[in-house]
Amino acid sequence: MSKFKSTFNTLQDRDYVLSNMTEGVLVVDNEKKIQMINDPGIAYLNIKIKNPIGLKINKIISDKNFQNFINELIDSKIPQKKEIRIKKNMNRFFLVNGTILSGDDLGFMVILSDITKLKQLEKIRQDFVANVSHELKTPITSIVGFLETVQQKDFPKEKRNPF
Repeated sequence: MSKFKSTFNTLQDRDYVLSNMTEGVLVVDNEKKIQMINDPGIAYLNIKIKNPIGLKINKIISDKNFQNFINELIDSKIPQKKEIRIKKNMNRFFLVNGTILSGDDLGFMVILSDITKLKQLEKIRQDFVANVSHELKTPITSIVGFLETVQQKDFPKEKRNPF
């Protein structure tokens, strides 16, 4: 354990770890200025500026869903969790978690997890269930219609067998 601690004790080591995460990590201050962001965060938020540190969110991130999330997080100072769709990034879906960093004067950390594949699988599942349900309703409706016809009192007994 001590070897692990001594290995990751410099700022450069921590940056290396953050840049190799698959989740986007973003730290903003109370003025909505970016204090830290990793490479996946830049990609997920479709940021075109090479070094966005110190810039305000609303100047470099055009997505209103994400801006609203940041506004809610900073205004409420309560941890937030929300699914958002970022349209500029090929309609990708993200689970976004925002939390306060040790008091509101240090800022807020936001983690973006790409859940696009999960959303696609959920859509496939919903379509499959809808198709199966539709395909089963047609023969069941026919069977119910035949049964209702056979159960009619004035239906001749000699015609019941074909039904």
